[in-house]
Amino acid sequence: MKVTVMLFLVVLSLSQTCLAASKKSEVDIVQQCAQSAKEFFQENNKTSYSENNAADKDNSSVSVVSEYMNHFNSKMNACYVLLTTTTLYHRRTGQMDTQVQKQLFDIAGKNGISNFILFKNQVTQCELLNIICHSEAEWKSLVKSYLEE
Repeated sequence: MKVTVMLFLVVLSLSQTCLAASKKSEVDIVQQCAQSAKEFFQENNKTSYSENNAADKDNSSVSVVSEYMNHFNSKMNACYVLLTTTTLYHRRTGQMDTQVQKQLFDIAGKNGISNFILFKNQVTQCELLNIICHSEAEWKSLVKSYLEE
């Protein structure tokens, strides 16, 4: 009986040690994902006004705000980064147009997974891999499994 209890305590102690190591490893992975996302954002946050709905001659100025969010998805064992760029086109006429672009990337392969563009409150692009969507609500539903697991 004593041997069984001792063996049980040894197994319990080893399993707790393994669990603690596993949690530490997951924390390291999450921290590495955050660092990789920061570097990815810094590398890819060079806005080119000659691409994607470029500023035209009617603009007196263009303002750009970019931000990112990262997430390590443990089910998919992957690190994702969501880049959001908001561009304000200040027209000489006093009118202001807004474009919001959201891009989801798998950092490991630096692959674009999803792209969403809203320009003048109209969806101009909405996709995730080969799936086409038609609204921001649909897009959010598609990317949810990448950013919440």
